[in-house]
Amino acid sequence: MEIKLNVGFGSITKSVGAMCLSDWTVDLKNWSDQMTASLTMNIEAALYNKHTLAWEPLIEPTLDKNKARLIPWHITCSITPIFPISDRVESSSSASTNIKQQQNKVSGLNAKQLISIRAHQLLNITITKTGLELIEHLSSLFNDIYNQRLPKNIDDNEPMLSLVNLTGQNLFIDNLNGLQFADNITWTSKVIQQNESIPLNAFYERLSATYRLSVIEEQTSQNRQEFSVQNDNNIKLININRTWQRIYDLQLSTASLFPIQLLCDTQIHNNCRRIILSSVVKAYTETKEAYLENTDQLERVSYCIHIHSTIHLTNLLPIDIQCSINNLEQIYLKPSQLQLITSGGKNSILTFIIPFYNEIEWISDPVDLGKRKRNDSSEQIITFYNASGPNKQQILRMVLHVDLFHESYHLSLYAPFWIVNHTDLNLEFRIGSDRVLIKDTENSLLVCPEKYKSDTSEKICVDITTSSFGLTKIVALSPAMVIINQSSIPIEIVETLMGKEQGQWTFVECDGIIPFWPQNPKEGLIRVRYAHNQKKSKAFSMNKKHHTLLYMNDDERLVIFVEVIATDFDGVRVIFSDYKQGDAPVLLINHTHDQLISFVQKDDVRAQYLVPKYFVYYTWMNPLKPREMIVTCNDKSKTIELNPHRGDLAITENHGTVNYIVFIDGVQTVLLFSYDEQIIAAALNIPSPTQSICRRLQLGISDVGLSIVNDVQREELLYISLKKSKLLWVQIRKSRVKPFSHDIHTHLEELYKIHLQLIETNPNDETFRRTKYQIPEYHEVTFYDNAAELINKKGEHKLAKRQPLHGLWIEYTWSMTNAALYACINHIQIDNQLDSTNFPSLLYPILSKTADSDITEKPFIELSIYESKTSQSNIMHFQYCKLLIQEFVLRIDQGLILAILTFLRKEKNTMIPMINMDTDLEHIQKSLQAIIKVQTDTPMGETRMYFDNIHLSPLKVPI
Repeated sequence: MEIKLNVGFGSITKSVGAMCLSDWTVDLKNWSDQMTASLTMNIEAALYNKHTLAWEPLIEPTLDKNKARLIPWHITCSITPIFPISDRVESSSSASTNIKQQQNKVSGLNAKQLISIRAHQLLNITITKTGLELIEHLSSLFNDIYNQRLPKNIDDNEPMLSLVNLTGQNLFIDNLNGLQFADNITWTSKVIQQNESIPLNAFYERLSATYRLSVIEEQTSQNRQEFSVQNDNNIKLININRTWQRIYDLQLSTASLFPIQLLCDTQIHNNCRRIILSSVVKAYTETKEAYLENTDQLERVSYCIHIHSTIHLTNLLPIDIQCSINNLEQIYLKPSQLQLITSGGKNSILTFIIPFYNEIEWISDPVDLGKRKRNDSSEQIITFYNASGPNKQQILRMVLHVDLFHESYHLSLYAPFWIVNHTDLNLEFRIGSDRVLIKDTENSLLVCPEKYKSDTSEKICVDITTSSFGLTKIVALSPAMVIINQSSIPIEIVETLMGKEQGQWTFVECDGIIPFWPQNPKEGLIRVRYAHNQKKSKAFSMNKKHHTLLYMNDDERLVIFVEVIATDFDGVRVIFSDYKQGDAPVLLINHTHDQLISFVQKDDVRAQYLVPKYFVYYTWMNPLKPREMIVTCNDKSKTIELNPHRGDLAITENHGTVNYIVFIDGVQTVLLFSYDEQIIAAALNIPSPTQSICRRLQLGISDVGLSIVNDVQREELLYISLKKSKLLWVQIRKSRVKPFSHDIHTHLEELYKIHLQLIETNPNDETFRRTKYQIPEYHEVTFYDNAAELINKKGEHKLAKRQPLHGLWIEYTWSMTNAALYACINHIQIDNQLDSTNFPSLLYPILSKTADSDITEKPFIELSIYESKTSQSNIMHFQYCKLLIQEFVLRIDQGLILAILTFLRKEKNTMIPMINMDTDLEHIQKSLQAIIKVQTDTPMGETRMYFDNIHLSPLKVPI
């Protein structure tokens, strides 16, 4: 099975990644909860290099046992049921004893299923600079799609592959191999004119059974993609695979040291690939007044001479503008549009016009660029006046930002602040010493402060973000409190203080969101009522975070759910919704057969009764009173908090003690009364439905190699190797292995060698194969090939095996409420692959001088974590977190540091920088309803982490 990842928009897509899964074998048995399954397969992966137009392996193939041919990387997977276990993940280092003591305090995850993934071959991965750029591009692409930011101009007619002639002469294209002319596939040759672009199609023929990924195999000599180019009498055969800035000599020139050459390069334009045929020297001009730039880049062997426009103007306002150059040319710019001004120079005079803002046409004072040059200021305040009105006091100010780029003037017209008013109030906003009145409309944008006076004073939320181009601050004003009606009927709300209604009832339609301005936000309360019959609730707090069911005293809709969310950054949101399962504060169950139980909210007098063998959902009659219950049975009363616990309620003469228990059943809190101790105990130990579903995943890879290659500079930087340990005697414990101590390992290894010598000396005597040995810790040891059975003095049997530990081992056990992670790297080494280096090995572990020289080999890194988590909570509770790192040596020279910086540095863009203001325009165009919806759907509060036990081993690094 071959999987390809294609990206693009419209009908134009390109392949960027491929994976091949081959030689599958699947074995499935016992289709039930005791199901077992096994899977073996080969895996290949490749990424497409946009520079060389070639597929390059991501997962390198390996050699077979005979080292005669390349084979894909092979893995085995299995799914097997396992019995519950109580031991936790154990560390093999000297500190593992402390970890085990901590782990024994934690209730084990009773895993019912083991998912095992094993790889005994070397996993060799190649990471290139182009591959990192591809990952970054895919990440930004998926992010844009997720946020529904799609390109506006998509050309569905642009070909996937095209050939462009920029040589200045006509070229004859012939002898196509693996390629076709897209306009007419029957053509075998074609003359391509200067500046002409012709579309091409690439086609492949599948090979027979092979051990290579097909996209890589298609690049072999049997499936080349090439064509010939004829200029005059010179013919050159060009292969587009791995073509990147390749130069072909055509003929001699008058200068003997500089022959006439043809440059073949590849470029990406609108996610489409172009093959550019050009001279090694190119010149570009689009303007009258311009300058020359000679970019002799060291990484290229060609010369490019660019002739740039003198003035580049960008509109960084969210509105359309016009610009007049020397009163001769007038240009129109939309938001974020870049315009190259060809009729002006560095001494031009510009006049800006805003055709429509606040229903007014604005015109600016003339801007003398020559004067700006003499003053040498990068920022200049531009004043606009009402173009049609006589009132010259009505002004608007903008800022003209000037940058130098390749000796060109890059002008950007922007406003320091964009202000969006999502409230329903007229607000006064102060910027420095200026006061500005902002009208109560979401379309109002503050482009420049004006001096107004206002006495309006309300509590609001201010959200300040920096624009994508960094020059403007976007200020969004929203009410500090909003009411959200998610119920299925309209409601009305009112503020109350000391039992009296403050003001008029405010109507909120279904799915409506309105701002709410309480007169007493600290002491005031809120009441809600149904709009159609005026059935209203008790008052509840509006400034504290809580949720409850409000009793409405209506036969059709007895309750309505309310949740108050209060944060320091988003203000207060009061959300009303219909009743759903789990909203009731408590479910009361009377399991007794003869006891009448009464219950009432604390500090309330309206008691209710629960007859035997019945249950009832209960909500608080008064949300402001203590949320505790007073329960009475057989004239005995008790105050019960709704936290999980158990207790005794009353003692009866005939049936003994009435017990109660508070527990959580899914999302519902339950208060159960019963005589039966077994029922109470069963409720106490009820696992949640998700807790019983617990799986363990084990990933073990013997050896891992990671090559870091700068394919642009054509050099390998680093090789990181994770290696398996030496042969060790390990104890097999269900689904895990644990190395024996150094003493036991030494004794077993000595006896094992003696045992092998006896068998070699007496190959036909079966009694020697069943010889029993003895060591201090075990009085009976029997060897079977590379395994041994050990029996201690208590008669306990243990199974031992002689095997290396995986270079990379990851074990993850999880359920919905708990998770345990154990990760281990046994040995790591990082080698410097540069041609000239002082330190061939960058990093490698060493044996600590303070440690015993005869201890068993320790893993280089061990990580052990146990987490308890709660549904619908932002609290992460770690019962322990242990990280152990052995001593290692780090040696690095300056050459490698510079090479790594070059590898991470983004490729220099010689094109004119473009600005995309789509995200900024979306930000200011969002309505209050859209903003509140995003905030409501987002989990509230920052994630908090609590650690019962955390240990990070000290690092000792000789440098």
